[in-house]
Amino acid sequence: MAGSSGGRILDTLWQDLRFGARTLLKNPGFTAIAVLTLALGIGANASIFSVVNGILLRRLPYKDPDRLVTFHTDFRGVKGQPGVSGGEVQDFREQCHQLEDIGLIIVVSGSLTGEKMEKLQAATISENLLPLLGVSPMIGRNINAKDDNVKEHVSGVLISYDLWKRDFNSDKTIVGQSIEVNNFNATVVGVMPRDFRLYFGAGANVPPNIDLYFPGNLNPESLGTGRTSHQLTIVARLKPGVTLEQAQQEVDEIAGRMITQFPQVYERANLKFHLIPLHADVVQEVRPAILALLGAVGFVLLIACSNVANMLLARGKAREKELVIRAALGAGRTRIVRQLLTESLLLGLLGGAGGLLLASWGISFLLYLRPPNLPRQEDITINSTVLVYALAVSLASGLIFGLVPAWKATRFNINETLKEGVRSIGSSSGERLRGALVVAQVALSLILFVGAGLMIRTFAKLNEVNFGFNPTNVLTFYAPLNPWKFNKAEERYAIYKEVIDKVKALPGIESVGAISPLQINGPQFFSSYSLTAGTNDIRSVPYYVVMPGYFESMQIKLLRGRYFTEEDSRQERSIVIVDSNFAAKNWPGENPVGKKLLLNANSKTPNAAEVVGVVEHVKIDGPRKESKEQIYRPYFNEPDFEMYFTVRGKNNPSNLAGIIKKEVEGLGGGRPVSTFRMMDEYVADLTADTRFATLLLSILTIVALTLCSVGLFGVISYSVTQRRAEIGIRMALGARQKDILRMVIQQGLLLTGLGLVIGLIGSAILTRWMDSLLFGVKPTDLATFAGVSLLLATVELVACYIPARSAANVNPMESLR
Repeated sequence: MAGSSGGRILDTLWQDLRFGARTLLKNPGFTAIAVLTLALGIGANASIFSVVNGILLRRLPYKDPDRLVTFHTDFRGVKGQPGVSGGEVQDFREQCHQLEDIGLIIVVSGSLTGEKMEKLQAATISENLLPLLGVSPMIGRNINAKDDNVKEHVSGVLISYDLWKRDFNSDKTIVGQSIEVNNFNATVVGVMPRDFRLYFGAGANVPPNIDLYFPGNLNPESLGTGRTSHQLTIVARLKPGVTLEQAQQEVDEIAGRMITQFPQVYERANLKFHLIPLHADVVQEVRPAILALLGAVGFVLLIACSNVANMLLARGKAREKELVIRAALGAGRTRIVRQLLTESLLLGLLGGAGGLLLASWGISFLLYLRPPNLPRQEDITINSTVLVYALAVSLASGLIFGLVPAWKATRFNINETLKEGVRSIGSSSGERLRGALVVAQVALSLILFVGAGLMIRTFAKLNEVNFGFNPTNVLTFYAPLNPWKFNKAEERYAIYKEVIDKVKALPGIESVGAISPLQINGPQFFSSYSLTAGTNDIRSVPYYVVMPGYFESMQIKLLRGRYFTEEDSRQERSIVIVDSNFAAKNWPGENPVGKKLLLNANSKTPNAAEVVGVVEHVKIDGPRKESKEQIYRPYFNEPDFEMYFTVRGKNNPSNLAGIIKKEVEGLGGGRPVSTFRMMDEYVADLTADTRFATLLLSILTIVALTLCSVGLFGVISYSVTQRRAEIGIRMALGARQKDILRMVIQQGLLLTGLGLVIGLIGSAILTRWMDSLLFGVKPTDLATFAGVSLLLATVELVACYIPARSAANVNPMESLR
């Protein structure tokens, strides 16, 4: 009996599906519009969900990733710095019993040298890092302590799969071969797996795609005992069963012992270590924008569903006699509702299929627009999880837009409907239901519109921020030197001065300078300082090594004193230029020029430096953050062998990159000249995440506004069609065209007005969740609320006017026949 019952159910279901398919095929226009509307909503949802799934939901591709954590440090006014010092690493290794292991990575300079010159992403890693992550080389072995022999310019290195394939033709005998990197011979000990990436938060400045992995030990000789330079990125693994709170408590206890043991370093330093789950660190900067976009596409889907529901309500009225006849022949109400829901589900599935096609294009579009700091971009794809999500959304959409119209379509009086000559002019409840759906569409559209408006204003405010320099027409490039060849400061300075002279002699070049590191890209170097000797008030400040011409090439304003000169660079006199924030913090209301400060104040031999100039503050952390104050030192105070050059042209000098590369490499520096990039591209990267979210929200808002306007147009048009007889009677009794026009427009404006009121209330509540995405504008900004409301009302007025004109042109004689 059970098998027979199950067979009947399947037969009935198959019958419903076939009948539903035939019904949809008989109405190709209706079906096409409904499927396209749903495809827009489902496709947008699938596209954004692929981002959510790839970045926020998927676990990191490591062994037991939920137990992986990283460290952020508060130290001397720098909060949340993603790194620790060498001495602190040793303390954690020896004293932290809640951690199973600690791995280390620090980004370093890397290049192929010799016959093949190529700049590469490189990092030094501890030998336990890969086992900690649960990763093994695809070919060869892991690096170990014996490979770390850089004193003899010999080392073992791991190379990436991409480098192995690109530069070594996937040579399976590469292990054991010697390659020249950073001007010394290194033995390739292994090749990393194809999909291996290093995932850290944006603040750690660890790129995911590393080409060269150098060995680095965690012993005191390799790490040093310093406690002020927090340049080491850590990834640690919690022991099984240990919670993050338990580990954090132990880390706090160790920090307390550090403060007691090293008061000269940590007193008044506000030392604090934060344990952060590695996955949370990776996604913390992009999570708010991604969730906001997910909410936005959810609104678009609801608008699409309400549009299709309105279409089904109108179609249900047209099919009323068909349904009544079926009921008269014995079909129960449940049976009819099930048939109508089957048709709705078919529409949902067809919309889902179209949505997946749109999503495949949408993902390509998203990746094209992606900001540089978007993590795990390679995981943004249509996979089984996204397919299941799209199927669930399709079925849910079918139920959402099909249930109410199906229920409404079965509320009829058989006798009245079957009477010959009875005109069906629509019920007031049906009109109210369609109107309510339009009100909901307007409200949802307004919320999206307000969100997009706030983001547009935010983006405009970000572009108005003064970064402290002029990035227009400035070309930057990276020119390191062979440290084994140029081991004297005078030799390094001489070749860098020659680089400046040669580039400056090129046509169209106004000024050339050099700095290390580049201010708004890459890591920051910190120095401890104090204003008086013997004090415990030791602070921390980012410092930069510059050559004459840098401030002029970047057009950083001189506020007091002077810039560095050639004489400053040629002598070892300790001088500094400070920025306006540093001056205001340490000498408020005074002239800092001529003042003294002690650099490396926590060392046994602090360095007394004289302030010779004050320049404008540079926002090195982007427009959203309040950057820490900065100081600048002349080249001979800290003669680096890795410098970034800044080249200002009368026009865009990017076309000179090839000539500059040839000229500079011809000087024999021994390292590849690379990373040619315009400075305004670096500035654009700082607002790329906001630009990304703003553009996508704007596109979704346009889609929602279009669907909403079409929905209102459809409802008013349907109402005009149903009321043609009424309109004809009104006109026969003396109503003028403008009276009919006003009557119909008032109906549309009433629905729009209700939607605007509800939408404004919803916007005032929901936009508060956008606070972390905004800059220079409040979540309840009145100008934005008023402006988008007026614009939306205008668009909806146009949508009402077209059917209103049609109603005003009704011929009363024809409508009364």
